[in-house]
Amino acid sequence: MNKILRLSFIAVMALVCGTMSAQTELLENGGFETWKDGVATNWQSSNSASTKGKLVQSTDARTGDYAALLKCDPNTNPKKAKNVRMAYKELNLKAGTYKMSFYAKGGQVRPGYAISVNGSINGQNGYKYGSYAALSATEWKLVENEFTLEAPTTINLVVMNPKTNDKGYTATDAIIDDFSLTTTDGGIDGTVAPPADITNTPETAYNVAKAFELIEAGEGLNAKVYVKGKISAITEVETTKFFNATYNISDNGTTEGQQLIVFHGKYIGGAKFESKDQINIGDEVIVYGQLVNFNGKYEINSNNQIYSINGATSAGVKNITVEQNVNAPAYNVAGQRVNDAYKGIVVKNGKKYLNK
Repeated sequence: MNKILRLSFIAVMALVCGTMSAQTELLENGGFETWKDGVATNWQSSNSASTKGKLVQSTDARTGDYAALLKCDPNTNPKKAKNVRMAYKELNLKAGTYKMSFYAKGGQVRPGYAISVNGSINGQNGYKYGSYAALSATEWKLVENEFTLEAPTTINLVVMNPKTNDKGYTATDAIIDDFSLTTTDGGIDGTVAPPADITNTPETAYNVAKAFELIEAGEGLNAKVYVKGKISAITEVETTKFFNATYNISDNGTTEGQQLIVFHGKYIGGAKFESKDQINIGDEVIVYGQLVNFNGKYEINSNNQIYSINGATSAGVKNITVEQNVNAPAYNVAGQRVNDAYKGIVVKNGKKYLNK
């Protein structure tokens, strides 16, 4: 019996040790001990996953000398306040199950990850969050989030510091330390395909149907592209503060079928919109901008601009009013200056007149 117990104990310990040895740590500087120029090494994304300037060094560390302080948005108006995120650099991960964990204190945090496609996070749909974690202002709390990737994926680990809301929560700074990402069946993937190149030219502008295909594929969307379509609906032409326009384009110029939203775009060549009649329903436009899936809406993102309207690539000038100079000199057809008493054809202000 003792021998059986001993063998059972050895088998269990072997299983435990095997499991432990299979846990692979994937992060470097998870303890936030290394900083350069005010930035924690590896804790800055090249995309929009991290909120710039909100992650700073803290000496209130759980272990070691330093931790990371994730500042909140100080705006207390829920309608104007924004969530703040910290993010680890891009990781190319194999398919598998991963566990992210860290210790934190403060108000609230929400762990998760962002899917990076060709260096860009595809709108809000690119963020995959776990549950909110309520923290203590004085005691460290372990926060964990487990997720599974079904295929090789490029991600940024993120932690959200939520904004003040209208349900009684007031945003508070959070302190983060001892961050970890482990896996038993995944790991770093060295075979991630190079970014897709979807750039084009005005002559090869995509139609709306192709733009939809590209957005659905989610590849290469960090690049700006040219898209041709006919204006099917105009939501707004703002001419007092932002001088931009939001409108729809489609392949057939109607509101039936696929509608690509051109969001907060500029006029030809990036010029301001200064008149509501600068665009009209039925105009054929080529728009230059970045495709995005924003909460299920297919758009050309803000900071886009019109390349051409109905084939014209310059804004042109409309409604010119020329003020006539009544005292302008007059000339006869021979080019000789004459006075008002002269009889015959005279040229004044660039126009011909017959003085009788």
